[in-house]
Amino acid sequence: MQKELFFNEKMPNIIETKHFSDSKKSKTLLHGEAEFRNEFGELLFKKSNIILVGGRRFTLEKLFNININPNQKITLNQIFHTNENEEVNPLVGPIQNKVVCLFGVGRGGSNLTFGSVINPNARENNLYSMVPMRYVNKANDLSTAERFKYYLKVDDGDYYAYYLKAFEATPTLVMKVGEQEFIPDATDNIPLDDLGNIIEREDVDVYIELQLKISANDIREYFQSTEGIDMARINELSLYFGYKPPHDPLVYTDYRGIETFSKLTFNNEGLDDLTKELGIIYRIYI
Repeated sequence: MQKELFFNEKMPNIIETKHFSDSKKSKTLLHGEAEFRNEFGELLFKKSNIILVGGRRFTLEKLFNININPNQKITLNQIFHTNENEEVNPLVGPIQNKVVCLFGVGRGGSNLTFGSVINPNARENNLYSMVPMRYVNKANDLSTAERFKYYLKVDDGDYYAYYLKAFEATPTLVMKVGEQEFIPDATDNIPLDDLGNIIEREDVDVYIELQLKISANDIREYFQSTEGIDMARINELSLYFGYKPPHDPLVYTDYRGIETFSKLTFNNEGLDDLTKELGIIYRIYI
């Protein structure tokens, strides 16, 4: 008797090497993937993400320069009750300097059991259980230089919690055909060859490449103050967009209008080793 084995997306992703290129979805859909490496550059795992409804809406706002109903968004500033007021934009469309520029992590994407990863849903608006990037006693706040890397600063009793971190480098736009840089050519518009046959051309990969870093100073402070360093871990990551109001660039200014752009979940990545770092290459394709 022939047996059939069926799989569905809710089964645990044990290997964690799922790529959008492996799926039947069109490569032209807005999507992303992240590549996690340790401090030695060794690949730990790759994982694809989803673009949340806020990120999809923001993309269309930017593309078509339109305003939205304020009731159709929720910001992290509102969730954490910090810097909730936003400037009135005198122009049509989103504020010009509102961009995807921050990332954050959490511990709610998986249970402690390996293989219990929770698949995110596109209508979500944040991580399940956000963990501060830095968690410092108010009497020993971050130095000025450090502070310019960390944002969404929240007053938490005797501590300041910085939930988001800036990218390590300016985002890079990549356009490639295979391994070669794509250079537009007028002949790309010719559909037939001299014999009248349809010309098959390799598609162009167009994506933004981001560099993120979880350094040895990140995450641990929170666990040391709460659950204990042995429980230090992350299992979810998101990109965020927001803007800074007009300010002196030499003065620390936090972001406003922060919303979640994308989200991915994965098996627990332990951070109980105080020297461990994670380098993340995050690509957003369109």
